[in-house]
Amino acid sequence: MLDRETLARSWRRRLIAGALALSLPLGFAASPAAAAEKVKMSTFQANLCCFTVYVAKQLGLFDKHGVDVELVYGTGIQVANIMISGSAEVGAFAVEHGVAVAAKGQDVKLLVLNQQLPPLSLIVRNDVPTPNADKPYPQMVRDLKGLKIGISSAGASTDTTLQYLLREAGLDPKKDVNIVPVGDPNTMLAALKNGVIDGAMAVEPTQTIALHGIKIAKMVVDVEGGGAPLFKEYAYNGMWVRSAFL
Repeated sequence: MLDRETLARSWRRRLIAGALALSLPLGFAASPAAAAEKVKMSTFQANLCCFTVYVAKQLGLFDKHGVDVELVYGTGIQVANIMISGSAEVGAFAVEHGVAVAAKGQDVKLLVLNQQLPPLSLIVRNDVPTPNADKPYPQMVRDLKGLKIGISSAGASTDTTLQYLLREAGLDPKKDVNIVPVGDPNTMLAALKNGVIDGAMAVEPTQTIALHGIKIAKMVVDVEGGGAPLFKEYAYNGMWVRSAFL
């Protein structure tokens, strides 16, 4: 299990590398002297899996390479659907969603990988009993039986990851746990704070704020920091386009 300081250093390295990687392919889009090409990009709001997008927008990296980017926000699977429907030319969303639609015949291409390890954590409120907290994975997940656990939306990576962990622990996602869609990190945090849900498959910065900021929750499984073995080598989030756009 990695400690928090090691994880923080790892995050900083990946975010800087991701921001630089994001700027490279855009360099071929247009010359800085040419008229800016207007592009809509679907992405998440207040979600650190798309931190590279926020950095590129804020620091003017898109503009530097001749691309006038308008960010179109969505939650969960919406972000992929926005691009696939043609409402945006580019999408920053989970690799699993891109692979799924490509397998169904959609012509989508992964342009660049923004994030490898999923910035996800399974957390519960401090008042929720966790008798298996110190036991090896996946025994601690069994403490979720009978609880209301928040996800961003049905079909999102928070949903698929939660269901995977539940099955690993021998629980039935449809019977043993009440899975509740609660939206983006801001609304997820509010739902947790107000007791609407007992816990959440949280995406950064939700878990850091809940655990170390307002201190209302505790960790069950740190997916990025050494939880389920499946996620130790993983392609989580990237920039997707269609061949026609390329």
